[in-house]
Amino acid sequence: MTSISASTVYNASGSRPLLIVCEHASNFVPEKLQQLGLTLDELSRHIAFDLGALDVAKGLAEAIDAPLVHSNISRLVIDLNRSPDDFDSIPQIGELTPVPGNIGLNQGDRDMRVHEYYQPFHSAVSDLIFKRRDLRAIVSVHSFTPVFKSGRRPWHLGIIHDEDVAFPLNTS
Repeated sequence: MTSISASTVYNASGSRPLLIVCEHASNFVPEKLQQLGLTLDELSRHIAFDLGALDVAKGLAEAIDAPLVHSNISRLVIDLNRSPDDFDSIPQIGELTPVPGNIGLNQGDRDMRVHEYYQPFHSAVSDLIFKRRDLRAIVSVHSFTPVFKSGRRPWHLGIIHDEDVAFPLNTS
């Protein structure tokens, strides 16, 4: 059985005081979860990961010399961008596709996913923040599907930020 770390730290010693995070970088499902009952075609869609986001995140990390923490598991295993207590942190439906391996999970199964995937990913992020006291901003990289649940989205790009609208990083 193949074992995989929940996350990878890339360019940890990057010189910029910015942390890049990519929570939906992978469509990997551990063998013990039996593809969550999905086909490889289904796991290659946006329901399982943000297509292209890892390439963008790595390119950005290299271009500006910043550290990156990215996931190595599918958001269908557990969504690292949500609290484990959120009802959809382990989605039973990905857009319009039922996820059989996530239906009817008991608390022990949910706790295993939090322990093996969610906590290690967030520990990697926290550890890097603790080691790099100079970090001034966190950028989370995601990709976008123009059609979601059969509806066409009107946007081409989205930027979500906290209340502070001034990005305090000098990129020169």
